[in-house]
Amino acid sequence: MLKIVEGTRPVRVSVSTGDYSHAHARATGKVLLAHSTHEARDLYLQRHPLIAVTERTITDDSELVQVLDDVRTQGYALESEEYQSGVGCIAAPIFVDGHLLGAISVSVPMQRLTTSKDSLVDDVRTVAAEATDVLSGTSSTSHPRQKEMRS
Repeated sequence: MLKIVEGTRPVRVSVSTGDYSHAHARATGKVLLAHSTHEARDLYLQRHPLIAVTERTITDDSELVQVLDDVRTQGYALESEEYQSGVGCIAAPIFVDGHLLGAISVSVPMQRLTTSKDSLVDDVRTVAAEATDVLSGTSSTSHPRQKEMRS
């Protein structure tokens, strides 16, 4: 984690900046693994056993590889109570000049994830795309969300 921002209705998820543990159980970790080289992914799997953090954590290598392939294809990762019971997370990649820089995510209570998944996915993917544009120098100052954030 590089930066943590609490929302107005925060869900407390205990993570620290620079914490890379249990990447297989976190939406941001899945994004980073999904966009890594196959060699880096294999090295992660060799060095980090897929320990169950909760009863919903993926602990099978082949299942995780399939999920990571899906993450890369769909452009976001979803985590449903795999890292912390009662909490879900959606993450999307941020790129600079075609190279993965990191990910942005939102954690919410599972009830909210269940009822608002599509809009949350759209919001996270939109913000990640905007960050990619800004960091790549292709941002337009007339972007609707930028105007909204300035108001």
